[in-house]
Parts: sequence; structure tokens; C-alpha cells
Amino acid sequence: MTTLDNPINEEIQRHEIQILDAILHHSFAAPLPEDHEHEETNLSISIQVSIHEQQAQAMLHVNYIIIDDEINNGYSLGFGILGSFQAPAGMSQDILAEFSKVNSLSFLWPYAREYSSSLIRRMSINAPPLPIINPQTMTPILVENGLIQVDILDDSEEE
Repeated sequence: MTTLDNPINEEIQRHEIQILDAILHHSFAAPLPEDHEHEETNLSISIQVSIHEQQAQAMLHVNYIIIDDEINNGYSLGFGILGSFQAPAGMSQDILAEFSKVNSLSFLWPYAREYSSSLIRRMSINAPPLPIINPQTMTPILVENGLIQVDILDDSEEE
């Protein structure tokens, strides 16, 4: 079965899921300690999605280690971009979860690139911006490596 034949994808296409917003949730930036063990610039990302009723919140976590060979030092940037999605009434939480898993990177990555570029400029760091990525290629890789987690929160568990 191809992804185009997947019944969940057909269900997603029949509903209008609204993207409500994307905000900077948390941020950390600091020089690396002198005894750091990083040898080269490195980027790691993960996504945590929480589904509650007809809403989804997707947190894109970005850790960017920047090694500047010119000054023989480095920086650690870590931040989270939180995106919110709203599903129509009656839509299955499983459908919303699949939509969020498949589309969060597409929606949140431009915000991460903009924020990191601004932060790098403000800190006067000699570093490239976050790369332009193809979410259609990267999302399956993140899923395969367990870097996209989806939790469906159910009110019945709270009682």
C-alpha cells in the first residue's frame, strides 16, 4: 500500500485542519565550555506531539552545536518551537495525530530557521543558518529513528 492509498491520508484530505500558531516556547544559547568534546558543527531535531480532544500541539526541539574554527570555540543553541493545530468537531484523534506527525516539520521548520538566523546574527556568531530541508524526505527519517513521538491524551484516564 502506498502512502497515497492510505485511508488515513484520504480522511485527512476530507477535513480542514487549521494551523493556529507557532511560537518560540523556550531558548538557550551559550558558548561551549573550553573542554567541550564536539569536533564539528552538529544539528539534532526531534518532535513531540500531544493530542487533546480536537487540538494538537507539536513541539519542534532543535539542538544546534556550532564550532567556529576561526576563533577555536563553539556555541550551543537549543530551542523549541510550539505549533498548534485545530481539527474540526468529530474528527478522530488518530487522524489528527497522523496529520500532526506527518506535517509538523513542514509547518515548524521555517520558524526554526528564522529564529536561529536571528539569534546567530544577534550573537555575532560565524555560523551558517539552519539548512533548508525537504520535509517529505526528513519526516520519514525522523519517524524511523523514533524522533517524532505522538501522545494522545484522553480525559477518561484522568478520572
